[in-house]
Amino acid sequence: MPDKENSRRGLSKAQTLLGVALQAQGLYERAHRTYHQALALDAQNAATHVNWGWLYYVETRYDEAIAHYRTALQIEHSSHGLFNLGLAHLALGHRAETRATYEQAIAEFGHEEGVRIGAVSDLMDLAENKHSALLAQETLDTYWPGHRAER
Repeated sequence: MPDKENSRRGLSKAQTLLGVALQAQGLYERAHRTYHQALALDAQNAATHVNWGWLYYVETRYDEAIAHYRTALQIEHSSHGLFNLGLAHLALGHRAETRATYEQAIAEFGHEEGVRIGAVSDLMDLAENKHSALLAQETLDTYWPGHRAER
């Protein structure tokens, strides 16, 4: 059955890419359904969990985003999953979890990886939001000095 299993994984990856495209077009409900279908094909698709987590994050459904990031990280430890987990904790004002997660992500993947994948840009965006500005700028100052949000 390896061929059937590989086929399901391939279809799951394709569904995930479709979900990302739908999400980029603002078709969130369709993206949710597509991510669900991707996980039905391959529940161990970490990329689907990370991308679905990002959709929940964009929708300000941070607890659901955190759940998907944690699941993704249990399947496959990745910089996207870990930095995004820190960002979701920050959005909820979880100071201790934010610091611990960013410290772990930087220790494991490095500062430059945070810049490369857009984690610093995401923090800068949050630093412009009054609700999360203080904690976001504090995180930037601590881990990426010199990166400041424009106000």
